[in-house]
Amino acid sequence: MGILLNTLPKSVEICGSEVPIAWDFRTSINFSELLLSKELDEKEQITQGAKLYYGSVIYDFSEEEATEAIEKMLWFYKAGEIQDTRKSSNKKQKQTYSFDQDGDYIYAAFREQFNVDLSCADLHWWSFRAMFGSISASTQFGKILGYRTIDINKVSSKEDREFYRMMKKEYALDKKISTDEDKLIQEINDALMRGEDVSHLLKG
Repeated sequence: MGILLNTLPKSVEICGSEVPIAWDFRTSINFSELLLSKELDEKEQITQGAKLYYGSVIYDFSEEEATEAIEKMLWFYKAGEIQDTRKSSNKKQKQTYSFDQDGDYIYAAFREQFNVDLSCADLHWWSFRAMFGSISASTQFGKILGYRTIDINKVSSKEDREFYRMMKKEYALDKKISTDEDKLIQEINDALMRGEDVSHLLKG
């Protein structure tokens, strides 16, 4: 679904019925933090995520509805672009940011570059994603991402290498942050593709 040619979804179709979904960017940021949590197992992540997106209605879903609700929840979170898990299930992504740890920098970047005040913005998750992915390297957050991702071995100057080592240390992510968000989503989608029953995850 192209963001330029379609109305941003505020509901999803589950077994032929339109079900409201929490479309505000804060909901999906909270879900992202759930996926990165090492304190929750997969079942808890999915259950709490479904509560964020659908509220208590999840307990009224039938088995078929619950399975499709999980699928549509992940579809919405990925902005309609669930990737082919068969092509990337063995590829581990390195975490380069944290909405929690980098919150102040992200807020400042949106204010500086887009003149958007995230503290009071009524912003759709898909809009937030598009803007987030376009944050300029000239913002402080953009510079921090550069520090975290630069390959020091490819920096020729000794002084520059020392500088980037210091910046990597200064802006390093907490060790408690997991790097398996994409892997978890891939595993859930693989289960759905195999026709496995995941509806029990939404039963209280």
